[in-house]
Amino acid sequence: MTLNFKTTVLLDGKEIPIFKELRLHQKIHASHTLEVRIPLRVFKNEAYHDLLGKSLSIEILTNNAQKKNLGRLEFNGVVVGVNVLNGSGVQGDELTITGSSKEILANDGPHYNCFHESKLDQIVKKTLEKYNFDIQVNPTFKEVIDYTVQNHESAFNFVKRLAEKYGQWLYYNGKALVFGKPETNTTSLKYNHDLAEYEISFTPTPQKFKYFTQSYLEKSGKHWEYTETQKPDGVGGDNAKLYTKSDSLYKNETNVWVNANNERKIQKIIKAKAKLQQAGFAIQQVKVSGRSWNSGVALGNKVVIKDQEYRVVEVIHSLGGVDDYENNFEAVSANIEGYPHTNINAFTTSQSQIAVVQDNSDPDNLGRVKVTFAWQELIGEMSPWIRVLSAHAGENQGIQFIPEIGDQVLVDFEGGDAESPYVVGSLYHKGHMPNDNWSSSENNTKVIRTRSGHTIELDDTKDSEKIKIYDNDGSIITFDTKERSLTLKATETFRVEAGNIELISEGKIDIQAKGNITQSAGGDLTILSKGEMNLQSDGDAGVLSKGNVAIEAINEATVKAINTVISGKASAEVSSAQTKVSGSAVAEVSGAIVKIN
Repeated sequence: MTLNFKTTVLLDGKEIPIFKELRLHQKIHASHTLEVRIPLRVFKNEAYHDLLGKSLSIEILTNNAQKKNLGRLEFNGVVVGVNVLNGSGVQGDELTITGSSKEILANDGPHYNCFHESKLDQIVKKTLEKYNFDIQVNPTFKEVIDYTVQNHESAFNFVKRLAEKYGQWLYYNGKALVFGKPETNTTSLKYNHDLAEYEISFTPTPQKFKYFTQSYLEKSGKHWEYTETQKPDGVGGDNAKLYTKSDSLYKNETNVWVNANNERKIQKIIKAKAKLQQAGFAIQQVKVSGRSWNSGVALGNKVVIKDQEYRVVEVIHSLGGVDDYENNFEAVSANIEGYPHTNINAFTTSQSQIAVVQDNSDPDNLGRVKVTFAWQELIGEMSPWIRVLSAHAGENQGIQFIPEIGDQVLVDFEGGDAESPYVVGSLYHKGHMPNDNWSSSENNTKVIRTRSGHTIELDDTKDSEKIKIYDNDGSIITFDTKERSLTLKATETFRVEAGNIELISEGKIDIQAKGNITQSAGGDLTILSKGEMNLQSDGDAGVLSKGNVAIEAINEATVKAINTVISGKASAEVSSAQTKVSGSAVAEVSGAIVKIN
């Protein structure tokens, strides 16, 4: 059964009076294609390439649509192609104009961008604001997203991926690009009236999934998991039966890793994503396809067949003449708040990239840095805090070498996810070159040096092997392998502090000072020598004790001087088995009383 139609085709706002055929293919998550075949004589005085980029609109009304506002098809697009066919037999020469939905303007090649701590609606609006078409943005996912990257993606492909990742409807409704909650318009179809034929398919999908992920911002450092046990909202009727059938058909639980980008609210976000993914699976279990004569079958809207509501996900409108219209459509259950293209692991991949460190004062004390990739430099952006790969990292242990601001680093990505970067290492370049003294054809020198000049240098030069530890002021410790020596040199003060200190030498010990040498002990001071012991001074020499002083020799004890004085404040005593007092000139013994016995 056919109905009466009124069809209008406008090119650049002007009606095309005659056309041979019209076909409009609309699909969610994709650009639409409109083809209009027109007799060439309609444009005989126009340059065909001038048609490119002009607006192309159609309107199809079924009978009584003016009164009920039903059965109306509206589409506003833009001309993206023109094909001229000459010599088409009895049909005559013809022109085929190809149009597309306006969001194709945002499919203008790969772009780079990033967003920090933004909500989904903010990201989508910012991405599409420079393009000349209307948008309706109302996402059901409301959480703040820490870091999002548009990586070598057109604006439209980026928005498509966001729709997949966060389970949001995305389609062009003929006038605007819809992102988020779909529209509620409904068209009723009646078999043998405006519905020529239809079929319903039932396909149970697996529903037993355990989602797990990991975030280094969690103190435990362990993975976190979540299992969605509740049926998605709206699962009823045939879907409920299929859900039950799925449980018996797919009995084993599947573990699904989720790239969580180390979000701070990881547990809340993984729960929300899991629910969206489950709904995305469930909505695909019941599908209806059909052929109708009602031009009100619109993409994203609902159709009602025998009291069951379905949401249109694809429709092809065909018109063989002015009133020879039909459409072929496919729809899914309209009661489930899911999106058929949901894929919570839809992330953009990236190969390793070069970046420059902009900040290294990590507020969480995790040794992280912020970097600017080359594409971020063009838009005045930088990364969030990202980790730095280390040879060893553990609680209160590890190796910490944080790149300096301005250093060039190589950045890779966890699982290839462009939103999960980490620093692999640092790179020299012509602006930041190593010290000339470190280079040799034999690759003899290995060096660690900090920005202030603190240096550990390992020199493997044959017959001149050394290890040097030094600063930029001249203090140095040198291990000389060939000389078998260890040299310590300080520009000012050399201080050794310890509970106990032992100096042991198999040879000699030589202590020299251009100034004074002071030895002091809080307890005893003992100096022992198995050979001779000499104390020598170019000036005076004194031995002072607050207690007794004993000088003892197994053999002779000799005290020599030009003048020798032995005195005691109380008494002075010289005694032995034999005592001799003599003088080559005079020997004198005197006192107030002299006793000789």
